[in-house]
Amino acid sequence: MAAHYDFYKNPPSQKTPKKVRLHPRVVTRTTTTPQELATLVQDRCSATTADVSLVLDSLRSVLIQQIKMGNRVHFEGLGYFMMTLTAEPVRDEHAIRAESVHFKSISFRPEAGLKKAFTGIRLERAPQKAHSATLTDEAIIDYLANYFATHQSISRSEFQALCGLQQTTAATRLKSLVEKGILVKIGLHKFPAYMFADELR
Repeated sequence: MAAHYDFYKNPPSQKTPKKVRLHPRVVTRTTTTPQELATLVQDRCSATTADVSLVLDSLRSVLIQQIKMGNRVHFEGLGYFMMTLTAEPVRDEHAIRAESVHFKSISFRPEAGLKKAFTGIRLERAPQKAHSATLTDEAIIDYLANYFATHQSISRSEFQALCGLQQTTAATRLKSLVEKGILVKIGLHKFPAYMFADELR
């Protein structure tokens, strides 16, 4: 089965604001859940789905623990996971304090062998547009329902990737869903997350 792609507009450039440029992006068909992943792994080995799920849960816990300690975690054949940080801009490194440095995200650097495995991948233009403007609230709610089946909350970047939206469009759609009472905003101001409103859980 081929992966689908479509073309999206690049953010406008300050030098050429009226010049439209496009870039290709994968159109996500669905999100593979942990349960589905465990079943797929079971089909390739002698472990049961329950065994695989237990190992995946344990692996997640160990991964979090090691990264919290400042370690880089290497999965042979896949790549490296590591923590990234952020801080307010400063001119003097001695002026910055520990409390002003915060966790930013988890970075993943794939191994060359993993990237090589995708050489020659079949790609087809998506038969239907999946652009930001064509996604209805109902379609987004379906995406979120599948996502929240295995996650407690979703960040803006995760929502952006899930729905295949541009960053600004994702922020606008999230704001609209909150105003309509479909989602509730939680977390810190700089690191917000979103959950379904109580009546939709």
